[in-house]
Amino acid sequence: MKIGLLLTKNEEDVIEEVMREYCNQLDTIFCLDSSTDKTTEIIRSFNKVEYCATEQELGIKKEELKDGVRQLLLSRIQNKYGYDGWIFPIQGDEIYYGSLDDLLSYAQD
Repeated sequence: MKIGLLLTKNEEDVIEEVMREYCNQLDTIFCLDSSTDKTTEIIRSFNKVEYCATEQELGIKKEELKDGVRQLLLSRIQNKYGYDGWIFPIQGDEIYYGSLDDLLSYAQD
């Protein structure tokens, strides 16, 4: 299983392209968004997004998110899937255009 761990903030101008690309390569995506624009709405429109929360929904202040963001999402992923699969940290404004399967093959050798 290939799981995306997505962190976003105000990426509405590029997030649709990013999501299209990663939805083609990942099995599921978990996201934490701290946007004030329409990024969250766009992300939630993709069926591969299994979890998407905003800092407001979680009741977390921005300054509290700095170090614990990835751990929060990793905990959610591990509660759901255990330690099976591969987790890919992805950003809302970056796209890896290579094949994630090729990357995995290289990592497993």
